[in-house]
Amino acid sequence: MTCTKHTKRIVLATAVLLIAGLLAGSALAGDDKKKDADKPYKLTIEVKKTDTGGEVQFVFDVVKKGFHLDKNAPMKIKLKAPEGVTFADNPLRWKQAIEYKPEKRGIIKTTYTGEAGKKIKADLKFAICNETNCFIKREKREFVLK
Repeated sequence: MTCTKHTKRIVLATAVLLIAGLLAGSALAGDDKKKDADKPYKLTIEVKKTDTGGEVQFVFDVVKKGFHLDKNAPMKIKLKAPEGVTFADNPLRWKQAIEYKPEKRGIIKTTYTGEAGKKIKADLKFAICNETNCFIKREKREFVLK
């Protein structure tokens, strides 16, 4: 009988821990969305098909007053592509920028050749600054060629 009592307690405790873990996971997923909304920047990746392949633009928008981009801070975008895909520039830096307005927006562009539908991994390292500090950010993103 004692064994059955302990087994029931263990099962009950396991169920409670499992439910608590699921609830915590849901709360954390919500926290990620809130964190994205709290960021002083918005990062988007735009892919366009061209006659000779395509182009990719990494758009950094400053969305909070008092923040800016800094060309002098470390910045690098490394692209990992499957065989058969070639980028004109890799890694990318601010020198490939086609638009740079520190308080508003920075756009870095490269062109590519390769088959549509291929998935590309991007490892981005950049800085967003306020009047007193620069914050080094690192994001990993994926996108698909068109």
